[in-house]
Amino acid sequence: GEHTTGTARATFTAVPRRLPVLGGQTVVTAGAAFATAVLALGASWLATAGVRAAGGPGVDLAVPGTTRALAGFVLASVAVALLGLGLGALLRRPADAIVGGIVLAVVGDHLLAANPGPVTDTVRALLPSAGARLLQDDAALAALDDATRGPRLGVWGGGVVVAAWVVVVLAAAAYRLRRHDVR
Repeated sequence: GEHTTGTARATFTAVPRRLPVLGGQTVVTAGAAFATAVLALGASWLATAGVRAAGGPGVDLAVPGTTRALAGFVLASVAVALLGLGLGALLRRPADAIVGGIVLAVVGDHLLAANPGPVTDTVRALLPSAGARLLQDDAALAALDDATRGPRLGVWGGGVVVAAWVVVVLAAAAYRLRRHDVR
């Protein structure tokens, strides 16, 4: 939003080299997203304590895939936040960044899922929404890989895809910050 309000000019007047500003924003965003995700996991643990005490399903870290799913939640949350930062810095309008992020992460995935096939499944596997694989257990991942006619991403493949999106979008944002006017 600082590009639409004009405060970006003040920021880049104070720090004329633009990449350290983007780097600082990246570190702060990643830290805030990490803390928020960890706090959300803690809050959900506390909120479900009564159900678990009454014999409801519990969280057993000894069960294969549980730790990966919890860590995956944190990593996917950080990745989505950084993707949003990168889109915001690249597009420079909050509404455009929000719509772009939703189209990339949600709408595109759902539209392609409605028309399965080798091409659409391949494109779908390469969208940032593939990062949701980080949240799933082994059985769900095996079912996804069995149902697809595209690439079988495996356990951490979705994380690699969303990380690549984050790197590419942040690199594009850095290029735009260095080469174009701040307005």
